[in-house]
Order: sequence, then C-alpha cells, then structure tokens
Amino acid sequence: MNPRCVIVGLGSPHGWDRLGWQVLDLLAEEGIDAELIKCNASGLDWIERASPADRLTFIDALINPGTPGEIQRYELTAENLISGGTTLSSHGFGFKYSVELSHALRQLPPTFFLYGALAALEPPTDAELENAAREIAKRVANETRRTPADQ
Repeated sequence: MNPRCVIVGLGSPHGWDRLGWQVLDLLAEEGIDAELIKCNASGLDWIERASPADRLTFIDALINPGTPGEIQRYELTAENLISGGTTLSSHGFGFKYSVELSHALRQLPPTFFLYGALAALEPPTDAELENAAREIAKRVANETRRTPADQ
C-alpha cells in the first residue's frame, strides 16, 4: 500500500496569506502524487480531511524574525511544537493550536513538516509571492518524491 501523503495549504485570498494556496496550485499543475487540501485561515478544517496521513506537510505564511519572503522549513512533532511557545503561523487561531487539537484527537503522524515564507506587514508584490511559492513548491515536491528509505 502506498503511503498517504497530504499537503495542506493554509491561507486566504489576501496578502502573504495567499502563499499556501498558491503553492498548492503549483503542485497541482506539476501533478504531484499527494492529496492537496486548501484550508482557510482558521486552520481547523484540515484536521478531519488530512487524517490519517503517513506524511503531512503544511504550507503557510509565517511570523518569525527574519527577512520577509525568506523560506523556512520545520520538521516537527506535536510535542515539540506544543511546548515550543511559538505559534509560527500568521493566522488568528494559530497553527500551533490546531496541531494541539489534532494531536489530542490522535490524528497526526509522529513527524510532520511546515514550510513557509516569512510574512511582512505590507502585502507582497506578485513577484515576491510567486518567487516564494515556486521555491517552496520545488522543495516540497523534491522532498515528497523521496522514498521512506531516503529520509
């Protein structure tokens, strides 16, 4: 049986929040062998749809120190995210809290991934967003193609 790979794009149609959805559009165009789920900014509607997943990757705009547009990747467990004291996501309810809920419901794989670009207060230009989305899509596609033995 093939492992179930799920990629969740968190976002909205505004500013940097478009990133998660735009990355999923690029991955769909490429025909990646994964289930792609677009979710709204609340970050809760992915929980039931993504479970059970063998490999779970999230794409989101991030709030962290650094340069806007900078690509970041996190390999996470529910325990290290919950105890980490940061929400990472740019969304109101918070990525961290939706992961905590999913963990309590026992619907998370042991390790999951978060890719994002650092968001700025000002909306990105189309070129900035496109460049970040293309780079993340490339990295996620390359990582998703690897077999479990490669990881």
